[in-house]
Amino acid sequence: MSSINEIAQRYRSLNFTSLADAFEQLINTAEANQQSYLQFATALVDCEIQQRNNKRKHLNRRKAEFPVEKHLEEFDYHYSVKY
Repeated sequence: MSSINEIAQRYRSLNFTSLADAFEQLINTAEANQQSYLQFATALVDCEIQQRNNKRKHLNRRKAEFPVEKHLEEFDYHYSVKY
């Protein structure tokens, strides 16, 4: 039977680096919650997709070279410009 490190290395060889990093934690969570194989497989895919999306967003922001990072929560809606 393969060890967790061997399986994580196989994920790395497939360029699933986020999944490889979180693999042991995902296994522990699945065992603690008695997840089915389908639920565990879904958690694996969701983890990789979420990390890839986060990396893509970070890369896009960096390439955009915005002078300051701002969020909608910081926007002052009470400020109005009168023409």
